[in-house]
Amino acid sequence: MMTAIVPTVSVVAAWLVALLPHTGPGAPLIVDEGVRQEDPRPGVAVFEFDAAGSVGPDAMEMQNLGVGVQAMLLNELRQNGALRIVERRDLSRLLDEIALGDEGAVDPSTAAEAGKLVGARYMVFGSITDLFGEVVLTVRIVNTETGELVRSTTARDQREQFYDVLVSAAAQITDELELPPLPSGAQEARMERNVPPDAVILLANAEAAVDEGREDRAIELYHRLTREFPDYTEAQTALDQLLEGAHQA
Repeated sequence: MMTAIVPTVSVVAAWLVALLPHTGPGAPLIVDEGVRQEDPRPGVAVFEFDAAGSVGPDAMEMQNLGVGVQAMLLNELRQNGALRIVERRDLSRLLDEIALGDEGAVDPSTAAEAGKLVGARYMVFGSITDLFGEVVLTVRIVNTETGELVRSTTARDQREQFYDVLVSAAAQITDELELPPLPSGAQEARMERNVPPDAVILLANAEAAVDEGREDRAIELYHRLTREFPDYTEAQTALDQLLEGAHQA
């Protein structure tokens, strides 16, 4: 009489991992209770920034700027392979599960709660202000494991260098968290790209249109972004994803 061979839990888990689709690079995958396979890199999520206002005779368009800063900062952090980036859409889908207060304000406790929901070790949030043509980006970082505000940093420059401010902010975040930085040549190459403030605003409006379910408008804006600012190559990637989704709908 043959003896039945009962596979171990680890073997069953391996079979399930092979059968189930992976949800994205570095995404945690729960196979069974107590059996979890996940990317060991620290997860980072970014809230929509608070567009705190524009002061001066030549006011900057601020309506959707917080979304644009969030999207562009994520793109810069994504260049660093030492990080696992939580996608903006994934965070947005889960924000309804927590209370952000009467005015939707973000503080260390709510940031930590949101971070735990999306499996991020660090939550980034902050504000963007334009003061007489100088953009000031204030960044705060919360450790979701402790709920503590571990770092606060500021990047600032003239409005024409808005994109450079975002590149610098991403570098400051990895530096403050003592994570491996981008190679110096890679960071310099990104700062040399021609991405003026109008490109930031155009991306902000495109991302806001996506959030509002106006995909036709988002596609129109992304088409314009790729034509007018070809150096911002991430726009083409976003456009391709939108077009693929539209074809599948």
